[in-house]
Parts: sequence; structure tokens; C-alpha cells
Amino acid sequence: MLGDLASLVSGGVPTAFQSVLAAMAAAVTIFGGGLTLGKLLGGSSLKARAREAEEKLDAENERATALEDRFAEIQDVLDGAVNIWLRPTKHDVGQYIKRLNNSIPILTVANFKGGVGKTTVSANLAAYFELHLNKRVLLIDFDYQGSLTEILLAASKLDNVEASAKRLIQGEDTPEMAFAKAYSLRPELPKSQFFPCFYGFNKVENQVLLRWLTQPNAPEIRFNTHKYLSDPIVQKNFDVVIIDAAPRLMTATINAACASTHVLIPTMLDGLCTNATINTLGVFHELKTELNPALDIVGVLPTFVAQSKNLTSNETAALNQLRQLIPSYWKKAPFPEIISDAWICRKAAISRVAGNGLAFSTDNDVRDMFIALGDKISARIFPNEDRPTPDAGIGYAASVTPIASARRRG
Repeated sequence: MLGDLASLVSGGVPTAFQSVLAAMAAAVTIFGGGLTLGKLLGGSSLKARAREAEEKLDAENERATALEDRFAEIQDVLDGAVNIWLRPTKHDVGQYIKRLNNSIPILTVANFKGGVGKTTVSANLAAYFELHLNKRVLLIDFDYQGSLTEILLAASKLDNVEASAKRLIQGEDTPEMAFAKAYSLRPELPKSQFFPCFYGFNKVENQVLLRWLTQPNAPEIRFNTHKYLSDPIVQKNFDVVIIDAAPRLMTATINAACASTHVLIPTMLDGLCTNATINTLGVFHELKTELNPALDIVGVLPTFVAQSKNLTSNETAALNQLRQLIPSYWKKAPFPEIISDAWICRKAAISRVAGNGLAFSTDNDVRDMFIALGDKISARIFPNEDRPTPDAGIGYAASVTPIASARRRG
């Protein structure tokens, strides 16, 4: 067709028609080229769409594979084949250990048996550190039952506070945002602060864990609390951190273990508590081996014993059983110490004050008991400091000696 038009233009057609035919020929040429280009572009567009669909399918396949891998991991956890808390981490272990070795003491009080005195020990040790050693204490309640929170709220006369301990395991806030929600313990402990916890905290623990388990490329959650406690906001403004852990191995307890320099394990001296305490030791041995090599076991602390000077025959039997079992669960020396010279007695004053304040501040016998325990723990976590000598004639408050904050030596 294009050839016929061209011949007409060059043939014996009048000039006026030649120009018209020439224009028509050009138009047809352009139209034909447009059809050809359209076909080419159409083919190119189809190929591009095909590539796009293929890439999308590949991405979906990768996502499906990642989800299958995640659910396979979850199934392994459910079957007991894998401990999800001990799986390998991409955390910078070298920097992590360096920060812990240069950290202020961070003491977790833990036992997977409830009712052994964790909260009593945590609260009164905080009072010992501030009122006897003039330390600035940060207290963290990681037990969803909120017992420590109830004691501290009573001591500080606070109400209407947020359960801000959840921020330390969610890991979403900046350190400045998180510590804006740490509450003062005035008037009882004017230099100290705390993160409260209430029922509902367990829901947050579950949410954080499930996101980590089910979402591909989910960020690491086990070191969220460490991120906050290793920040200069804590390291410069506090001298010691005490974490009251829940009696179970969940998100908050793992975060506490990965953030801590020391662990104290309170236990009552009976058969049920002995088994739980040994299992707790075994778990912390695994956590120390796999996640936090800087973790130091301060000791196993007998609590609520019947007398201050001597153990009953049943308590002695339980203590001896602990001594025999510890090497089987800790694997190698040095083995965790059983603190047998500064145990916590079953005092009426502790029960009487529970939920209404700190027994350390109201009862001389309780205060002396926790000073003896605190001095022993302090010698371990502040190895380069001297402790004040109590003046029996003046009283504990007047004998407080200001001591500069010391860093833990790793």
C-alpha cells in the first residue's frame, strides 16, 4: 500500500494532488510505524508485567518459606526439641560483654518457684543500698503479679502510675522516652526510682514473643532490656539495679538474665523449693553459657527459715540436699555459693509491713538481718568498696557513709 501511494506521487498526477497524496503517504507511514511501535511496546509491557509478576511470586515464595521455617521452629519448641530462648543470636557479643563488664551492678532476684521471698528480698535490699550505703537504686518489677509494685507504691505514696516495666521488654522507646516513665520512691527512698508492673504485663510478654516467633526478619527481643540498662541514662544516674523476676521463664525473665551482671536465687528450705531452685540454677547455667557469659551467680539464699541462729532438722536436710545437687546442674567449678551465714528469717514484721511499705525502715531486727545480707552481697558486686561500720549506739541512718559509685570489674 505504501508503495502504491509513493508511485502515484511520483507519477503523472497533477501537482495539487501530488502534495495531498504525499501527505497521505506520510500519514500512512507514520500510522504503520505507530502500529509496529505499538506492537513492540505492547510486547515490552507484557514482558515487564510478566517479570513483575515473577518477582512478586518469588517474594511471596520467600515469605512463605520463611514462615514455614518459623512455624517449624515453633513446632520444635512445642515438641520440646528446641529451647527457643537459646537459639543463636546476631547480637554483637564482643560489645555486649564489654558493656556488661563495665556496667554498674545489675542484680536479678529469681526463682521459678513462687512464694520464696523474691519480692521481700528485692525491696529490702533496695532499702539497704540506699539507706545504708547511700546508693541510688533503680528497681524493676518484672513479675506480672506486681507484688513489688504494691510495696513500692505504698512506700512512695504514689497512685495512678503506668505499668512502665513493659517498655523495657518492648524495645520500642528511646532510652529517654522509657526513663521518663520511671517513678521516684520519695519519701521512703528519695534517691531511687522504679518501673511498676501489673496484671496485663503477661499479655505484653506474649505479644513480644509471638511477634518474634512468627514474623520473618523480626528484631531480636532478648536484649531489649539490656539496651536500656546499658545506656548512659542508667549508668550515670544509678549505682545499682535490682530486678524482681517472675517465677517462670518468659520474655521478661530472659531479658533480665541478658541484662544482668548478677543473679541471686532465694529459696525456702523444703523439698518442693529445692527442686525448683536446682532447676532455676540449671536454666541460668544454660543462659550464662549460651547468651550472657558475664553473668555471675551471687548465691542461693535461704529465706523464711524458722530461727536466726540455727536451722531445724528439716531445713538442714534440705540445705544438704541442695549442696549435693548443685554440681549436677552447674556442671563445673566454681559452684554457686549457698549463703548460709546471712539467711532471711520468718519475721512477723515482714508479714505485718508487706504491702504497706519497707520492713527495713520500720523494724530493727529486719534491718539488721538485711544489713548482714546486704554487706555480703555488696562485697561481691562492689568488690573495690568499703562498707560502713554500723554504730550500735547511733543507729543505722547516722552511720551511712557516702561512697562513690564503683564500676563492676569483669
